[in-house]
Amino acid sequence: KSVIRVATSPEDRARLFQFRYRINVEEMHRTQKHADPVRRRIEEPLDASAHLFLADADGQVIGTARATYVRDTDLGYYRELLGFDSIPDSELSRASITTKLMVSPEHRSGTLATRLALAVFNYGRALGIRYDFIDCNPHLEAFFERLGYVRYIPKVHHPEFGSVQPMRLDSEDRAHLERIGSPFLRSLRRQELLPPIHPPPGPSAPADLAA
Repeated sequence: KSVIRVATSPEDRARLFQFRYRINVEEMHRTQKHADPVRRRIEEPLDASAHLFLADADGQVIGTARATYVRDTDLGYYRELLGFDSIPDSELSRASITTKLMVSPEHRSGTLATRLALAVFNYGRALGIRYDFIDCNPHLEAFFERLGYVRYIPKVHHPEFGSVQPMRLDSEDRAHLERIGSPFLRSLRRQELLPPIHPPPGPSAPADLAA
């Protein structure tokens, strides 16, 4: 049985960075600026302020995702890549970017990628995030559209991943999520039955997010 949690311990973070290397470098043969071939890991500057999600099954990392809240960092090249200069500060103050969503090959035909996206969604909602931004290669656009993401600017060039499509999710656009049957709807309905959540800020807020 797999568990998705926020990786806060040095051990979990090291395992997560090594998983990234296995997927991006060893499997996909992608050139990665921050790849460390000696320790076989990818750790990036954004990781210091991000919320790192780890899917674990019997002690093995089988998936990961990274959520970065715009209010916590300058985002580096993502600000220009995602066109944030044209987005109002009132929206960016409640926005995140989701990156590094990846799943081990043997779990790609299942629900793990969706469960990771749900974990990021629920965690962000608890901390006041309404909007989420991603960029993805063409073969993943349909997956994110089924979740509720929409295109808002044309394709752009990512320095490591080539042509990518920036997409945006408004977690409070209930009409759109209903229309497409987004898996996020069940989470929203469950949250509506609960009292307001006031978790402490920072990456060490809730731990286990899904099972």
